[in-house]
Amino acid sequence: VADNQQIKHRPYRRRDGPRLGFSSANGAEGRSSVSAARAEWHLRAAGPVGGSDVRRVIEDMEGQGTTNITTSHATCFCGDINISAITSDYEAVSICHCSICRRLAGAPFMASVILPQNAVTLAVKEGASTTEQATSKHVTRVRCAKCASPVLARLGKAKTVVPLGLFLKPPAEWRPQHHIHYEARIMDFEDGLPKWLGRFGQTACDSRGNAVVCSSS
Repeated sequence: VADNQQIKHRPYRRRDGPRLGFSSANGAEGRSSVSAARAEWHLRAAGPVGGSDVRRVIEDMEGQGTTNITTSHATCFCGDINISAITSDYEAVSICHCSICRRLAGAPFMASVILPQNAVTLAVKEGASTTEQATSKHVTRVRCAKCASPVLARLGKAKTVVPLGLFLKPPAEWRPQHHIHYEARIMDFEDGLPKWLGRFGQTACDSRGNAVVCSSS
């Protein structure tokens, strides 16, 4: 997601009665217990994003009699870092074409899911670590120190962006919703998704990058 972009998010909400799953090594969604997951992984805070936030959510729900929440999981390339996210708490899914995302990912674009920071945690294996890079005043990107996989980016103090490419099979509801910074694209996309030349909500365009006027309805 591009630095300093403004995204129109879905209303924040939490659903009752989901389940908690922690992934196996291949990143697929599993259904092991909280205690088993804590025994396998050392939860480490990474700035505002970390194990303490998700543990607090879990403990709050346990206190309310709800012991399970639906989570999605992924790992970095070497498997030292496990990323867990509360699936239903996603706020937007963007395909970003900005030069920063392209250069850091080594790809023609980056598709990412945007979530509240307290809906995402990193589980770091003992002896492993992460590195951080501030690519702008409000964006900090986190990578695995061993394999250099991008694992997430923090947008200010409230939002976290996780690359969809980390998940072997992203949840069906995490389908990309729009393109941003389409003006910087290196190829055209005729996929029927809304496209914005720059940040979300600024100037809409067609698949060829021609600005279009959106109706007010």
